[in-house]
Amino acid sequence: MRKAALYTIALGSLTATACVETEPDLSTGTYPIQIIPTGPSCADLGYGGQEFRVDYPVNGVYAIDAFNSLTFRYYDDSNTVFFYTNSTLRINAVMISAAGSTAVWDTNGSNGWPSLGLYLDGVAQQPESVSFCYDHELFLNPNGYAHYGVRQSWDIAKTGGAADLLLSAGQSFLAPYTVTLTPTGTTAESFFVEGPVFVNNRSPQTVTVDAVNVAIGEVAATVTCPGTSPYSIAPYTTLTCTFHADLPDDADRPIAVSVDNATGGLLTVVSQETASFADHTTSTDVFDACVAVYDDHVAGEYLGTACASGGVKTFTYTAEIGPYEVCGPFSVTNTAWYEGLDSGAGESATFTVDGSVPCASGCSLTPGYWKTHSAYGPARYDETWALLPGGAGADTPFFLSGQTYYQALWTSPAGNAYYILAHAYIAAELNQLNGADFTAAADAFAQATAIFQAYGPADPAFGKKAFVRTQALALATTLDNYNNGLIGPGHCSE
Repeated sequence: MRKAALYTIALGSLTATACVETEPDLSTGTYPIQIIPTGPSCADLGYGGQEFRVDYPVNGVYAIDAFNSLTFRYYDDSNTVFFYTNSTLRINAVMISAAGSTAVWDTNGSNGWPSLGLYLDGVAQQPESVSFCYDHELFLNPNGYAHYGVRQSWDIAKTGGAADLLLSAGQSFLAPYTVTLTPTGTTAESFFVEGPVFVNNRSPQTVTVDAVNVAIGEVAATVTCPGTSPYSIAPYTTLTCTFHADLPDDADRPIAVSVDNATGGLLTVVSQETASFADHTTSTDVFDACVAVYDDHVAGEYLGTACASGGVKTFTYTAEIGPYEVCGPFSVTNTAWYEGLDSGAGESATFTVDGSVPCASGCSLTPGYWKTHSAYGPARYDETWALLPGGAGADTPFFLSGQTYYQALWTSPAGNAYYILAHAYIAAELNQLNGADFTAAADAFAQATAIFQAYGPADPAFGKKAFVRTQALALATTLDNYNNGLIGPGHCSE
């Protein structure tokens, strides 16, 4: 007669207890969960829809299908107790049959198991067949990484080195500007979880899904998958999507995954994962740690990039103001701004330069201005040069020097009173042509003209203690005072 027996099964540190129907003196050895009459299939016992059976197995590697294999090994020459390993399929149960009985182990989805055998009347039986029970699975595995989001704050300041400009008609001025970006700290802004979610097709058939869904606790995540729906997953391959969920706080939450309208009838298995801000993988993401800096007075408007890691960032540059052909006041407002590289948000700062172009008396400029604003540059051309007698501009011959106005103006005096006077004279003449009131300089200019008409730069009259030299230096002082605005209408901004 049969009798019920209670067996304890031990495997490593695991123990299990099973109540089975068994024959008198029937031993299950150490590991079997239950012993039943041979006949039922894996599906009959609820251990999966797929069964791989090996009759009279021997040591070796067995191909389950084109993608999976299983390694079978006996422990010794008795060919009774064996183990198996498998790298891809999760085996739900193993059934060993001999002498009309079948020992069944619930292996709980493992991919390997040691020391399996069938004992009848205390005698280990050589297996007549071994069946491995499994399902073709659609395995869903989310990898969620928690992030603290903080936003970098910035301050922008705009300053300039020019104020209350006085420009002559047609004059331009290079105004210096400074834009300073200062990182001012961070503020907590968000909690979010994001990462990949893997949809692994563990079957020999192609599977399609319409959508992949991820929820972090009560919060539905935004999921992005490559391509367009429906998504096709080839046999034994993985569809990798990404998900993002903004959370109200940093509490731990389970990650739930599902798919819509999966084909193939596979068993859907979900890896149980938790999104935790206490995990060692949690990171702090700084938004707008770097900003792009712009200015409307710069070509292309782009100044550069400032990053909080670099501390305070200063941009310096010059921008042209003018020229103005109409007299009267003017105002130039310059705006700088930044945009966060992550958010696009930003702030701006402005600086205003006020000035005027005299309507009646004009203003004067120094030789330094005129020498750089001819047709030869490097600064913007001032058309006053074209008003010199003869229309040759900077190439107009300068009296008896053998040089042009431009050459004489660029010749270093090296103590020669001729060139000291020539520099002041040329600037004064151009100032007069530019509309500056010439009353204060007219007499000195007339006397200087007479000297240049009579002498060249190498004439002994300019020697030390010579009267002409002394007179030339005195006239140069008067004209220089005029050019610098110490006398006359006043000095233009340069």
